[in-house]
Amino acid sequence: MDYVVAGIGVVGLILLVYLGYILLKGDDRS
Repeated sequence: MDYVVAGIGVVGLILLVYLGYILLKGDDRS
């Protein structure tokens, strides 16, 4: 079951980085 937790952690980390990048980049459409 450890691989499941690790997978969720990795996906969550990627999503946080992706969202953070969008926020820093700023949305042009507003």
